[in-house]
Amino acid sequence: MHKNLFFIFYLLILKNILSQDTMSVLVYNILKYSSTDINKNRYKDIREVIKHTKPDIAMFCEIDNTGAPQFLLDSAFNAAGVGTYSRSVFIDGTDTDNMLYYKPSKVKLLKQKQILTSLRDISQYVVYKNNNQGDTVKVYLHMAHLKAGSTPSDESQRNAEVSSFCSNITTIPATAAVVFAGDLNLKSSAEAAWNTLTSGSTCAHTFFDPINQVGFWNNNIAYAPYHTQSTRSNSNPGCCGAATGGLDDRFDFILINQTIKNGNHKVKYLPNSYYAVGNDGQHFNLSIKEAPTNTSVPAIVNNALFNISDHLPVMMKLILEISPVGLNEWNSSVCKPYFISTAYGEEIILKSNCPFTGTFTAYDLNGKKIIQKQVQLSIEQSESIFKPEKGIYLFEFLNENGRYIQKYLSAD
Repeated sequence: MHKNLFFIFYLLILKNILSQDTMSVLVYNILKYSSTDINKNRYKDIREVIKHTKPDIAMFCEIDNTGAPQFLLDSAFNAAGVGTYSRSVFIDGTDTDNMLYYKPSKVKLLKQKQILTSLRDISQYVVYKNNNQGDTVKVYLHMAHLKAGSTPSDESQRNAEVSSFCSNITTIPATAAVVFAGDLNLKSSAEAAWNTLTSGSTCAHTFFDPINQVGFWNNNIAYAPYHTQSTRSNSNPGCCGAATGGLDDRFDFILINQTIKNGNHKVKYLPNSYYAVGNDGQHFNLSIKEAPTNTSVPAIVNNALFNISDHLPVMMKLILEISPVGLNEWNSSVCKPYFISTAYGEEIILKSNCPFTGTFTAYDLNGKKIIQKQVQLSIEQSESIFKPEKGIYLFEFLNENGRYIQKYLSAD
């Protein structure tokens, strides 16, 4: 009886461990960034923001020269010490451009394309979950930078750009996970462009604000916690021809479609994960460097956000559902890693009966990840892994052969 109950509990925990993962998405207007002009040293500040936020996906707009994408990959992302990043192909459009950076250990880039508008291209990036055995979870990401300005003509052009986007995504399946993000330059949810995206009648996919903060955002203190422009003040405008006046506009968004909102097709929004990085809600019409001290981020990050751009980045997390798996999906019946039982309080020793390179992860029975590390073993080579506390653990081995699970009991 006790064995049966434990086995059921074991399966439930195993399913929880293997059936979900999160993907953090950062969206940022980095203000006319060029790798060759006098303000190129902002890459150091971008590196600080990446180090702080640790995004799995980052989408930037206002890339201003062809050398910037690789320069930022090398000098900001892969120098931040939070994992290895890759990037999309840079496509030089008629104005400033977009770029995708991503962790290939988390997702892979399947394809990309540009959606043409009358001003700036909208970039589409299709990513999928890495190491998802036999069942791909895709997310269609879109990065936009819509027309700025407050005149009726500006609003009309924003709507035209959004309409071009909507007419281009008709071939994306109705059940697909779709994100529309970027610097949308919207003053309120009364604009025609917002209605086109969210009404459900004029776009192939209906989009939603994950935090449901619709209204008149411009210069409205009620939306102070959600404003993303401007980080700068009239007395301290910073570099690069930035807008000033303090935080009083919500220009930057990550919108999700019905599929993600409902969460019933493998991708869903993680509740309470959406926020404007560096907005403490206390700087309405103020620069983020003015009093009161912004304690929502470390001081070095606050300074970096000020230096980089007049915009704050926005961030959220998605939950990716991996199809349920059995205890083992291992394609080799001969080559398997194994552990050597040790006395309580001693290190776990890992060995393999063939050359093994892959990832070792240990979980407790609450599904908490205790340790994860890359291992590389030659035949019958031993490697110390970690010293467990008393309890029951699940060990996961993962490489090109698939996934292999072992149970481990650490007791006196």
